[in-house]
Amino acid sequence: MNIFLSALVMLLAADMKAPAGCAPAKDAKPAAHDYADRVIHEKTGIEMISIPAGTFTMGTDDRNASSSPKPARQVTITRPFYMGRTEVTNAQYRRFIKGRPDYDGKADVDPNYDLYLCHFRGKSVMSDADKFPVVYVSWHNAIAFCDWAGLKLPGEAQWEYACRAGTTTKFSFGDKLEDIAQYAWVDLAAKHRTHPVATKLPNPWGLYDMHGNVWEWSADDYIYQYKNAPPDETIRRDPNAQTKPLRGGSWSTGPARSLARTQAWWYSSAVGSVSRHHVAPGNAWHDRGFRVILPLSDVPPIGIQEKSAAAPAPAPAPTAATPAATTLLAHYTFEEASGQSVRDSSGRNHHGKNSGARYVDLGGKRGHVLQFDSSAASVDLGDPQDFDLRSGLTIDMWINPQSLPTGGELAVIGKGFNSYMLSLTSQLWFYIYSGSNHLAAPLALNKWHHVIATYDRRAMRLYIDSKKVGERAWGLPIPKGGRFYLRPPLDGDGEIKGAWSFMLDEVRVYRGALAATEIAKRW
Repeated sequence: MNIFLSALVMLLAADMKAPAGCAPAKDAKPAAHDYADRVIHEKTGIEMISIPAGTFTMGTDDRNASSSPKPARQVTITRPFYMGRTEVTNAQYRRFIKGRPDYDGKADVDPNYDLYLCHFRGKSVMSDADKFPVVYVSWHNAIAFCDWAGLKLPGEAQWEYACRAGTTTKFSFGDKLEDIAQYAWVDLAAKHRTHPVATKLPNPWGLYDMHGNVWEWSADDYIYQYKNAPPDETIRRDPNAQTKPLRGGSWSTGPARSLARTQAWWYSSAVGSVSRHHVAPGNAWHDRGFRVILPLSDVPPIGIQEKSAAAPAPAPAPTAATPAATTLLAHYTFEEASGQSVRDSSGRNHHGKNSGARYVDLGGKRGHVLQFDSSAASVDLGDPQDFDLRSGLTIDMWINPQSLPTGGELAVIGKGFNSYMLSLTSQLWFYIYSGSNHLAAPLALNKWHHVIATYDRRAMRLYIDSKKVGERAWGLPIPKGGRFYLRPPLDGDGEIKGAWSFMLDEVRVYRGALAATEIAKRW
């Protein structure tokens, strides 16, 4: 049996792709587009983590924020890429020195200071041991390393997207300052020096030291407040720029010297997800290093359909033996008209428990609907295996948004931001995998809308009143998540401002994605 399992693991590993010059890491798993989720870059020995494409909010609108991470704006990372699991280490940089004996790194550092790799030459208290991050390297030194290795520096958008890892909090681990010591070498706790990489906890995507240890060079030119910045990961160039951005903070930044200011200042300019600094590209110093990425240029960007060299053979016509593309898991009509029980009429007995939602009789033949207008109102549908919709889903419902909040976000149906969910602000949102991977479209108030959200391990799609209003390429399985709800309780419920109310009717949940032709029939 062990021999069989070993052979199966080897077969699965053989089916995973890795970029040229890389090999799948030990125990790697399949990620988007059949690439391994972790690879080893053979020339440098750097372990790299797969970062999916997606959309996120970059920067902040906090008026107290320093270092110009304002304003907040939507940015789409159009292609997946690999990022170094850690900052580039002394050992990895030594490979570059050995591989490029002709490279004069001192020439790429400010000539007024003899700082290039001075910790390698016994002129600094910073360690030159293998597992410590390399420091005393300028932006030019980092670019030279990347050119030799066939890698790149991350742009600011790629860096912040990877740092956040689907989070919207001040740090990739949340908002609590007291948790910083678990994730970052900063300020007094760092004892005024660098520390071995990967000795604190990683962020949700498995990246270490995104906060603290050393500042990390970015590929862009520094542009104040992201003026005229592109809406994607395109590297920004400004002929008038004189400095380059650094991200993530270092051992020399942190709460002891910053708590005298506002918390917003601290997370913005020290070690938070939006932290930002900039210096001249020839500047090398004891708290500056870098991290590398490897773009996947062969993957089509979001919004462009993948094409193969030869058209695929047409699928065989369905037969009686062919299983249906979708399976109805639950159907909620709300015709029970009262009580705490919400009945599933699909025959699969996925009944729910109502807490605070109100049955409303629309009169005549229209029957009853369920109204939500309180943060305490939800329907708990439990956690049966049927609702673990990792391979694909369809949510089909009628919704009437009567009033929407002036602040905050209302969950409508699903398992939350880190699994799958439909929600309301001034728009209807469809999330899969994380809060940064979404589609959105407006809904008119006081009107019934037919909404269908689908996912088939190739793309997520959103339809409103039979029209497709959004599509996004995506290939990863849906995270399991927790319990399935109508109006899932969210951590941010306490932040909802203003009166709100919405009604639901004829809610159906399917395993698998309904075809566009079937969706048109539903309308």
